[in-house]
Amino acid sequence: RVGYVPEKHHMYDWMSVQQVLEFAAGLYPRWSWQECEQLNEILDLPLDRKVKELSRGEQAKLALIVALAHRPKVLILDEPTSGLDPISATQFDELVRYLGDNLDLTIVMITHDVDSLFGVCDRVAVLVNKGIIVDTVDEIVKHPDPWIQEYFGDPRAVRARRAAKAKVNT
Repeated sequence: RVGYVPEKHHMYDWMSVQQVLEFAAGLYPRWSWQECEQLNEILDLPLDRKVKELSRGEQAKLALIVALAHRPKVLILDEPTSGLDPISATQFDELVRYLGDNLDLTIVMITHDVDSLFGVCDRVAVLVNKGIIVDTVDEIVKHPDPWIQEYFGDPRAVRARRAAKAKVNT
């Protein structure tokens, strides 16, 4: 049981939010309207609005509802904050953190967004030199691989890491 939110949200833009949810419900035998309604209480999407009228952030929220309403055990997020403005990206990160903390759910996030990486992730997998290195965020930044050092030593990554640590300590 896997939920998936692709980087590009391919939904029928002529449908309303409600129609998308009804369509998706027909695809998943384990669909839970109760779960769907609870998620929408948090995300507050207008059910009567057409997909084409939704902002990129609202489309991401709709994709997340579709991915979660069938109660998966694993949620895969592919570049979930790509194309979002900074405020929407931060809100999405906070939502993902909330879901990870409150649902019986493993979240796999594919991202190049260092703010999301440091703000949300407990463990990181880095694909490097035809291999994979998996560790906590704090340990991965210490790894001696030159590419890892360059990536996580970049000023933007350093700022993101400091901001995430400051947020945890407040």
